[in-house]
Amino acid sequence: MASSLKLSGIACLALLGSTVVAGKDSCSACSCSLTHFNATVGGRVQPLTPFSLPCFSSYNGRPVARDDAACAAIQAKYTDPWLRTNSPNGYMNNQDEMWSSDPSDQCLLDSSDPTDPLAFVNATCRQGNMPSHYLEVHSAKDVIEAFRYSNCSGQRLVIKNSGHDYLTRSSGRGTLALWTRNLRSIRYDPAFVPSGCKRTGLKYKAITVGAGVNFDEAYAFAQQHNVTILGGYSSTVGLSGGWVLNGGHSILSPVYGLGVDRVLEFKVVTPDGVFRTANEYQNADLFWALRGGGGGTFGVVLESTHRVEPAVRFVSANINFPSTSSSMLPFMEIVVNNTLKWAQEGWGGHITGSTLVNVSPLLTVEQAKASLAEVIAYAEANGGSASIEEFPSWYPFYEKYVTTSSVAVGVTRFPGSRLIPRSVFETAEGRASLMDFFALLQSMGQTPYIPVVGPVLYNYTEGSTSAAPAWRQAVWELGSGTSWAWNSTLPTRKQKIAGIQSMTAVIEGITPGSGAYSNEANPFTINWREAWWGENYERLLRVKNKYDPRGLLKCWKCVGWEESDAATSPFAAASATLSMQSRNFTPPRKIEDCIQSPVKMASFLAVAAYLTVIAAAHPLSTRLYPTVLRRDTTATSVEPVSAISLYYQAAANSSSIGALIQADLQLPSIVLEDVNDVSSVTCSVDSLTVTFNSTTTFNQAYSSWPRSHLLLVTNHLGNCDAEADRGLYRAASLLFHPSTLTITASTRKTNLQQQAKTITIVFGHPDPSQHKRELATSIDLAWSGDLIRTNGLTIHANHATLDAAISIDGIIAYHVETRTATTLGLDIAVALDSSLGLSVSAARPFLRNVYTYRWSPVEAAGFSIPGILTVGPILDLHVGVDMGMNGTAEAQSNMSMATNGLFHLDLLNMTDSSARSVAPTATTSSRMDTAADMQLDPFVGAEVGVTVNLFEGLLDLSSGLAARATVVNVFDVDAEVVVGADGDVTLVPPPTDANGGCENGYWMTSDFWFNVTASMTALVTMDLYHLDMPLMQTRCIAF
Repeated sequence: MASSLKLSGIACLALLGSTVVAGKDSCSACSCSLTHFNATVGGRVQPLTPFSLPCFSSYNGRPVARDDAACAAIQAKYTDPWLRTNSPNGYMNNQDEMWSSDPSDQCLLDSSDPTDPLAFVNATCRQGNMPSHYLEVHSAKDVIEAFRYSNCSGQRLVIKNSGHDYLTRSSGRGTLALWTRNLRSIRYDPAFVPSGCKRTGLKYKAITVGAGVNFDEAYAFAQQHNVTILGGYSSTVGLSGGWVLNGGHSILSPVYGLGVDRVLEFKVVTPDGVFRTANEYQNADLFWALRGGGGGTFGVVLESTHRVEPAVRFVSANINFPSTSSSMLPFMEIVVNNTLKWAQEGWGGHITGSTLVNVSPLLTVEQAKASLAEVIAYAEANGGSASIEEFPSWYPFYEKYVTTSSVAVGVTRFPGSRLIPRSVFETAEGRASLMDFFALLQSMGQTPYIPVVGPVLYNYTEGSTSAAPAWRQAVWELGSGTSWAWNSTLPTRKQKIAGIQSMTAVIEGITPGSGAYSNEANPFTINWREAWWGENYERLLRVKNKYDPRGLLKCWKCVGWEESDAATSPFAAASATLSMQSRNFTPPRKIEDCIQSPVKMASFLAVAAYLTVIAAAHPLSTRLYPTVLRRDTTATSVEPVSAISLYYQAAANSSSIGALIQADLQLPSIVLEDVNDVSSVTCSVDSLTVTFNSTTTFNQAYSSWPRSHLLLVTNHLGNCDAEADRGLYRAASLLFHPSTLTITASTRKTNLQQQAKTITIVFGHPDPSQHKRELATSIDLAWSGDLIRTNGLTIHANHATLDAAISIDGIIAYHVETRTATTLGLDIAVALDSSLGLSVSAARPFLRNVYTYRWSPVEAAGFSIPGILTVGPILDLHVGVDMGMNGTAEAQSNMSMATNGLFHLDLLNMTDSSARSVAPTATTSSRMDTAADMQLDPFVGAEVGVTVNLFEGLLDLSSGLAARATVVNVFDVDAEVVVGADGDVTLVPPPTDANGGCENGYWMTSDFWFNVTASMTALVTMDLYHLDMPLMQTRCIAF
C-alpha cells in the first residue's frame, strides 16, 4: 500500500512536465478532494467566513455563538482599509461580499454606524459571494498545487490580494481564494537586466516587489533609496495586482506614463501549472497580456519589477472653495477651457466640483501660479484658498495629501468612468457637451470627480501594452457612479444599475470611439470588450486560451468571460435588465408612442377620469390626487405659453398604462404637436426648421413668437426626436420665411428638468375594473422540494403555489428649482392566492429558525417615459416556515390564503398612507406525532418593490409593500412514547396535573396572522394593515 501511494505522488508530479494541465481523466491517479489538496500544502487551506460574522448569532441558517470581543474590534475599525487588506476575508467594497441578486444573502454591518443592531440582531449572516476557502500563498509551489487541484476537482480559483476591486473579480461563491497579501519581499536594483536579455549595456534602475507589497510600503522603500516609483493615490492598493495588470494610473502619469509602461518583468504561475518569467525577452506574449489585459485571468503574479526614476522634484497645487449650487459650473468651465494648456504643462491630479489637487514635475512655483492664475482667482473670490508649494520628492507629498485622503470602505460603490480624449477639448461643441454633463450631474445632486491621469506627454511605444488604446489619447478619466445601502432591496439595486447604465450612455455619447479604464469602469458596461480593450481583445483572448485552455481562472468581464456567465453570477437578477439595455439602453415597457393629435388624446383622458375614481375611493387620503389634470383638446393656438401638457400612452391596448405631464416652464414655449397646421419639423446639429401648411397660422406665429429665448417641443414630426420621446429645444435667432412658410432657428437641445419650474406627472390605468382581480400583471408560481435537509432535520414542501397580480398608479409633483417633491403618491392594487403544504421530520431538538424558499424576482408591468420617468415594480414572492422544537417530531401543516386590496402610499407623509378593501381569508390543517414542544408556523409572503426614477436620477426612490400571511401552530405533547416488541407504538399520558391541565398531555392552538407593511425606504416603514384571527382555540386532543 505504501508503494502504491508513492506511485500516485509520482504520477501527480509528472503532470507538471506538460505546459498544459491534463484533464480530469489523466488525474485519476490523484485525489481530487480538498482534503488531499490541503495535505499537499501542509494543511494551510482554511475555511473563509464573512468579515462581520463575529457580530451575528446565526450563520447560513445555523445558530452560532456571537463573539462580542471580536465584533467590537470589527465595529471599531469597520471602515479601516488596513484591517481589511490584512485579512483574507477583508474586501473594501460590499459587492465583493454580498450576493447582489439576493439582499438576504450577505453578512454586512451599517458602515455609517457599525454598532447599529438593526444590521445584526435577529439577522442571519450568509456567505454571499465570499469564497468558501482560502490558501495563504507562500511560494510558486502552492499555486501550482492549487491549479492542479482546480483542474482535477473543477473548483474555481480566485486571486485575492489587497481586496480593492469594484468588479468582484477577487471573490466568488464556492471558490478557493489564493491570498497573496503576505508575499512581501522588496528589493532595489540600480542595474536591473530582464531575464533573457542579451542586449549589451541595457540596464534599469528598478524595484522588485512581491505580490502583496502595497503602495505605502513601496513608497517608503523608494524614499529610502532616493528614487521614485510610480503608483496610485492609495496606501493599501497592491503594486503587482489589479492596479498594474489593468493599466495602473497615477497623478504622475501625464509625464511618466501608466503603470504598465513602467513594469519590466513578472514572475507568474499560469493555469497550465508552469512557473514563468514574463518580460520582453521571455514569454513575450504573456508579458504583453499582463501589461493591461487584466488581473485574475492570465495567472497568479508572485512578483513584479518596475522601472523607477531618480527622486522627482515637483510643484503641487491645492485649490478649494465652499461648494454651492452656483459656484460649481463656472469653476468647471474654467477647468474645461484650460485643460489642454495644463496637460502640456505636465499637470496631473484630481479635480472635483470645488477642489483641485494637482502636481507637475515640469514647472517652478512661479510658473505654477501663472498657469493656474484664473482658477486661483476664482477660488479666492468664492471664499476659498490656494496653496502652491514645492516638494523635493514624492514621499513628503504622499504623507501630506495621500495618506490623509479618504475613500469609502465597507460600502457598496460602483464606479462609472470614461476616458476623455483631447479631441473633446479641441472643439467648442465638445467643451459644451462636457458642461452639459456637469449640469446634469448637478441637477442630480452629484459632483464630478476627475482623475487627471492621461499619459499625455509620455513617449509611448505603440502596441507595447494591451491596455485600452484609448489611454493614449486620454487627458481625463471622468464619470459618475452609483451606490446602495447595506439593507437595500432588490428593486432598489436593479434601479441603481439602470441608473448607472443611463449615465454611461450619456458619457459614451460625448466620447464616441474612446474607452474606459476597466478597474474604474461601469461593471455593467454592455460593450465592455471594445470599451476596455478595443482592438487588443482578440489577441488577448488567444493568449488566454494558450495559457489557460481549461478556463480555470474566470472572473466578471475578464478576458474569456461570456455573457452566459452572468446567469451564475451575483448579478444574475440584473441580467434581464442588462440584456434589455444592450438594445440601445431601452427601458422596460417603454411608452410606444406619443399622442399626436387631439383626436387621439380623447381616449387618453380616461386616465384622468380613472384617477378621479381612485381619489374618491380614499376618503382618508385625499392628498393623492388633489387636482385632475385636464385640458381643452381642441385648442390649436400657436401662441407661446408658460405651461404645457404632454400626454403618453402605451399603444398596445386601451387598458394599458398612460401618463400626463404638466410643466410650468422658465421660458415661453410651443408644443408643436398641438399646432394642427405644422406639417414638418426638421433638425440639424444646431438648428431647427418648422414648416406650416397654413398662411394664417404662420402669420400668427410671426406675430407672437419671440425672436429668441423660446422653447420648442417636438413630437416625432420629423427627425428631431426618438420614437417615444419629445425633443425639447432652446431656440434663438429665429428667422421667418413667408415664401416657404418656414421658421428656422439656432437651437440647443435641452431637457425638461433644465427648463421647468415645476412638473406634475399623473400615471395610471384607464380601466378602474382592473383594480380588483384583472390586474395589469399576473404571476402563477408553483414549487415543491426541500426547504432544508440536514442530519436530523428535513422540512419538505409537498406543494407551494402562489398566484399574484399587481397594478400601480400614482402622481408626482416636483419643484425643480428647489429640487423638492411636493406631492408623491402611489396606489398599489394587489391580489394574492396561495397554498402551502409542509412535512417536518426532526430527530433531535432544534432552536427556532426560519426556512424560506424564494422564487426568482418577477418584473411586473412597469413603464418608462424616456428621459423623464421610469416606474419599475418587482414582485419578490416566497414561502417558508418558522419552526422550533425541544424534542423529536413528525409533523404536517397545510395552509391556504387569499386576499386582495388597494394600498395608498403617501411618500411625503407616511401617516396619510392607508389600506382599503383588504379581506384576507385562510384555512389550515395540522398534525404532529411523538413527544415535543413545538412551534410550526408556515407562511407565504409577497414583497412589491416599486422604484421611481425621475429625470434619470433627479428624484430616485424605492418604496413598496411587504405582505406576510402566517399560520401560527403551537403544539405541546407531554407524554411518553413506548415502542413494544411487536412494533406497536403507545402514547402513555403523564400523571394527572394536580393543578388542572390538559390531562392527556397533548394540546395545540392555531392562529392566522396577516400583516402589510409599507415602506418609503428601508428605514421608513409603517404597518398599513394587521389581522390576528384564531383558527383553532387551545384545546386538548385525545390520544
